[in-house]
Amino acid sequence: MADRISTLDPAYVTGDLSIFPMAIDTKSTLYDVRNGAQTYLTQGITYGGMFLVVNDASAFPSEGLIRVGTELMYYGSRSNTIFQNLVRGFAGSRRDAWASGTTVGNAVMAESHNALKDAIINIQKNLGLLTNPDPASLNGILSDLEVKFLAPQAKFRAFPLVGAPPLAVHFQNFSGGPPIRFFWNFGDGTTSVDTSPTHTYQKEGVYSVTMQMITSLGGQGIVTKTNYITVNHNDKLPLFYVTPLTGKSVATAGNGATVFSFVDQTDGDIISRYWIWDDGNNTSETDPDIHAESHIYQNPGVYQPVLLVVFTDGSLKRIILNGSITVT
Repeated sequence: MADRISTLDPAYVTGDLSIFPMAIDTKSTLYDVRNGAQTYLTQGITYGGMFLVVNDASAFPSEGLIRVGTELMYYGSRSNTIFQNLVRGFAGSRRDAWASGTTVGNAVMAESHNALKDAIINIQKNLGLLTNPDPASLNGILSDLEVKFLAPQAKFRAFPLVGAPPLAVHFQNFSGGPPIRFFWNFGDGTTSVDTSPTHTYQKEGVYSVTMQMITSLGGQGIVTKTNYITVNHNDKLPLFYVTPLTGKSVATAGNGATVFSFVDQTDGDIISRYWIWDDGNNTSETDPDIHAESHIYQNPGVYQPVLLVVFTDGSLKRIILNGSITVT
């Protein structure tokens, strides 16, 4: 039979699921055994002897179980030629005197010990550890499926992303799953547990925002947007306003429907504007000097129009109306 790895060899490791506790299944304890460790007595031992003098004890661990003839003994320490601190009288053993030349060998053999260890390590590999399991193990496969099907997708967006302090930023939460709790870190030392909070940045800086969530299924999701919010006295807030904020639709008032007036007040080298009225209709304006538009809503509803402003350097700003328009 092929010799299994000895517990004295560097490649031997103690598994987390070992049937032998970690406290004793190490390289310096009773279960450190090597296949075929054997020697013989060079001096006889009497009934009350507390040490054995042998030819060579170097192949044995520093403490352990040995078999002298047919008697099982435990030794607490050894030198290269002496087993010391003997404990005799184990169940089934004989308390005999043994003559010089009697064979001394391991009582706990590496073959059977490491065969069990091999089995446990294989079980551990196939089932997987609790933390950092092998992806091919059962636990690894289940953990991957848990992430895929139970972990929620944490999503949010904010407006405005740039402005002078104090800058009030509204965070809109688009996370999926059945959420029960949210935790926001705004990057300036403040936090919130609101679903879609509004936070005011008081000082200049560039801030990363993190949102964590947990669902009723126990799934957890997290998203971080790095350097997401820029607060600077030189950055003016892009905005547009509308008058009035309430009015009547064509479906309700016919020709008496309210004409809503929109005025863009965004600074910069603008080349075009794209108005999105939130009712399925849009208006494109390529004359940079025309910053006002009007719109009539056909049906009742609550609308939140958006303005896309394109600059000469190719950059784009997306401006959402602060509030909403109510049409009856």
